[in-house]
Amino acid sequence: MKKLLSILILILFLGFHAKSQDDYVEIKLTLFDTNLEKKYFTQHQNDPFLLLQALQPEEDPDFRNWEKLLKVLDKRAQRKNVDVQLLSDIFYKTQKKLLKTYAPHSFFSGTLKNGVFDCVTGSGAYALLLERYGIPYILIETDEHIYLKGQFEGIPFIIESTFALNGLILGANDIKQFEEKFISSVKSTNPDQPLVLGRNVNTIKQNRTFELIGLKELAGLQYYNNAIKKFDEQDYQGSFVQLIKAEVLYPSSRIVDLKEKMEILLGIVDNVEIQ
Repeated sequence: MKKLLSILILILFLGFHAKSQDDYVEIKLTLFDTNLEKKYFTQHQNDPFLLLQALQPEEDPDFRNWEKLLKVLDKRAQRKNVDVQLLSDIFYKTQKKLLKTYAPHSFFSGTLKNGVFDCVTGSGAYALLLERYGIPYILIETDEHIYLKGQFEGIPFIIESTFALNGLILGANDIKQFEEKFISSVKSTNPDQPLVLGRNVNTIKQNRTFELIGLKELAGLQYYNNAIKKFDEQDYQGSFVQLIKAEVLYPSSRIVDLKEKMEILLGIVDNVEIQ
């Protein structure tokens, strides 16, 4: 992250001027790593379960933990008197059966297969479950984090996927305390710093971003995170390609701004050929 920030700040301070057409580098980029990624990305943007798997999809998926979780929760949801206990079952059963190991830059198919997750993929799993059982919710994007907020049976709730033991917050007062403690609304003093989403929330943060997003946008944020990971690995063209895909799914200011900075860095503004 420091390396990325240093290079981008260098670009800004040098004040790059417009180049002539002949100055740009001719580069051919392959947009999709596999045919399966292309299929999920281009044909399933209205199917969030598959769209979220577009980043590093499994050719022969083994999602038995996810399937076992659905089987347990489906049975509980079929009870005659469904109450807030269903929400508790969704949260704690998912923590027990699916979300095993926290790691930044996770991808959804890995979460389904191996239980490795961050706040993006963990929130994606919870969002899919809430939709399956008809529980209204919203996804909230902050500078470095995603969490869910909703209301069920008249009780407001937050689901914080990175808190294994106390990530289900119920009631207006507890929600207010959580957001005041962990999701500060103070403006950031460093607006040019690109931030990766996926932080394990344990400290007060200053946020300049508060957006309500959907699962399509969440899939875009997976690609954004992966772009930063590739940059840190010095795969600059790969990073740029991931930002192109992220922008298709979610043209947010953070994604568009970073993509434009990468275009300047690579010098390929008008001469990129996507295959």
